[in-house]
Parts: sequence; C-alpha cells; structure tokens
Amino acid sequence: MRFLWLTTLLLSPGLTALTLLDEPEVSLHPELLSLLADQLREASQRTQIIVATHSDTLIRFLEPAEVVILDRDDEGMTQLHRADELDLGQWLQDYSLDELWRNGRLGARA
Repeated sequence: MRFLWLTTLLLSPGLTALTLLDEPEVSLHPELLSLLADQLREASQRTQIIVATHSDTLIRFLEPAEVVILDRDDEGMTQLHRADELDLGQWLQDYSLDELWRNGRLGARA
C-alpha cells in the first residue's frame, strides 16, 4: 500500500514546487526501491524533491549527482557535501555507491 501511495504522489500532475519525503523506503520490499528511484527521478522534472534516508539500498539506485550527504563537524555544525564532488571516480570503479556509503567513504556516519 505504501508503494501505491508513493507512486500516486510522485505521478500526480498537481505536485507542489517542493516535495519532501522522509524515509520513503520504510516498509517497502527492497526490489521496489529501483522503481521508487526511477519515479523520484521522473518527478524531479516537475518538482524539487528532497528525500531523507538512511537506506543504503535506496542509495544503490541513485547516481552520485543525486546524493547530498549531511555531516556534523566537531563544532556541531552541519556540513553538506554533494557525492559527485567527493572524488569517487576511482572508488566507483570497484564499488557501488551503496557500498561506499556502508563503508563510511561518503561520510554521514556517527
């Protein structure tokens, strides 16, 4: 049911200028996440989408240019880093984006 709700939302012609989704992968079968990533990509042509996730499985289906990592520095300030600006070229020859995230190469780990 959750996947049908997300699909209905993302395919809606009446999306607002900004769409925020918090952990849309929750309760979804992992095989549906590639479809969800495609729907997010398509909907992003009509709305700005911000998705908060902790799911390395969802990240697997995204491109580095589609991922922004939020890290907290030593002073407690939040730093934003675009994954495509992290010099991942060599790493992505041997690892997928989700593997790099799981292994801490992208940051966003406490």
